[in-house]
Amino acid sequence: MVSRSSICCAIVTTMTLPSFAHFDLIEADGENLKWSTLENRKGLLADILKGTADGIAFNAHFDCEGATIFKHACMLGFEGIVSKRLGSHYRSGRVDHWLKIKNSKSPAVHRERDDWGAKRWAAGCRRK
Repeated sequence: MVSRSSICCAIVTTMTLPSFAHFDLIEADGENLKWSTLENRKGLLADILKGTADGIAFNAHFDCEGATIFKHACMLGFEGIVSKRLGSHYRSGRVDHWLKIKNSKSPAVHRERDDWGAKRWAAGCRRK
């Protein structure tokens, strides 16, 4: 049992209740997992999340075209997708081995745009 961990997750809003879709694990019981491969981190995360309560989900890896996943995520009203290259290590900040692609029609993205300013959003500026 992991007593303390750093888990990357996204809030997923469905037609019922919001839930957390966990997609990466960067620390478990004080052990830094950033240099472990994505596959290893996701395997550990899957074990940690087994039998958890409703509202907490493990986000499995999908081996298909990103455009297909994104299309389905948008149809379900999700905020977007995160794509990570298999075999990659965890690094914070902008890196070339993972992408976050937002659904511009999602309520969460609309709130971000409205809160931060439509002009800056339209210009492609992002908070750092």
